[in-house]
Amino acid sequence: MPNIKEILAVITCEKDVVGGTLPIFYAKDKEEQELIAVELGRILAADVHKLSTGVIVLKDS
Repeated sequence: MPNIKEILAVITCEKDVVGGTLPIFYAKDKEEQELIAVELGRILAADVHKLSTGVIVLKDS
């Protein structure tokens, strides 16, 4: 059976870039976005990935 990974959360500074039913965290600036990503990554034991659009995605590890 394949090992399927799930996206746990998305973190962005721009409200018009992402949407959907996943937990979406909106940061006021890039510094806050990085801080939220690090903290949630630790809490959820998740992998943190930054996309070329600037959006940060947390997926289960």
